[in-house]
Amino acid sequence: MGALELNRMTWKQARDYFKQSDTCLFPMGCNHSHDHIFAGIDNIAADHIARELSERTQTLLIPQLNFGWMQHYSTYEGTISISQEVLKKLLLEVLSDLRRWGIRKVVFINGHGGNAPILEEVGNIVREWGMLVPVLQWWTLARAINKNLENEVEVGPEYGACRTRGVETSLAMALGCVDNDDLYVQEYIQVFGKELKVNSFMSVEYQGIHVPMPMKIRALSKQGPKGTRASVEAGKRILQETNDYCAAFIERIKMVDMKNVERLEANAD
Repeated sequence: MGALELNRMTWKQARDYFKQSDTCLFPMGCNHSHDHIFAGIDNIAADHIARELSERTQTLLIPQLNFGWMQHYSTYEGTISISQEVLKKLLLEVLSDLRRWGIRKVVFINGHGGNAPILEEVGNIVREWGMLVPVLQWWTLARAINKNLENEVEVGPEYGACRTRGVETSLAMALGCVDNDDLYVQEYIQVFGKELKVNSFMSVEYQGIHVPMPMKIRALSKQGPKGTRASVEAGKRILQETNDYCAAFIERIKMVDMKNVERLEANAD
C-alpha cells in the first residue's frame, strides 16, 4: 500500500484519517559531519525507517524535520545546527496544530542523538496538553536488541581511545551512505592529560567515571587506522530488527485509549 504520507493527501483525506486515528509518525534528523558517513545520514535513516514503519502500520507520516541541534560538530564544513530554543518552539507549534486535528500520540522517529534532550523537554510540555510523544531511536534500540552488537562492529580495544561509529557505519553501509575510501578509525587526542581521558565529544573519564563536559570534536580527534568491522550485512540486520520492534510498538501505542488514560490519571493520588 505504501507509506501513508500527509504530503500526498488532500485535506479531505487527512480529515478522514484524523476521524479514525489519533496517532502519527514524526521523523526527525539533522545535517552534520559523520566522518566517513554522509553528512545527511541522520535524515536519510529517519526517512527510510519512518517510511517503512508507516507502510507496515498504516500510520500517518508527517513531513520530516531535517535540521537539528549539533554544536559539537559546528567546525566541520557542511554542518547545519539550529538552536535548541528554535527547535523547541518549532516542535511545539507543530504539535499544537496536530493536536487541533485530533492527534494525541506523536511517535518521533529520531535519527539524531542531539535532538533527544529537546524532545524530552517538549514531551513533558505536551503531556500537559493530553498528548503522548514516545521517541524511537534506532541506535538505542539496536544495542538493546543485540547486546553483542558493539563488539561485533566496533573497533577492538587494541586501538585504545577511539571511535569508528561501527553501528552507525553498518547501517549507513546498508543505505549506501558511506565513503569506503575514507573509512578510518577516529582516535581521541588526550589534550587534558592521562587522568582526564577524552572518551567522546560529550564527556571525559576520571577515575573510571564519565563526567559530562561538552567539547568541539574536531579539535579532539585525529585519523587512525582503517576501520574493518562494520558491514552491510550487519546494517541490514540492524534495520530489520529495529523496524520489527518499532512496528510492534507503534501498533501497541495506537491501541492506547487516551480518554481512559486521563480517567486513570484523574483518579491517581
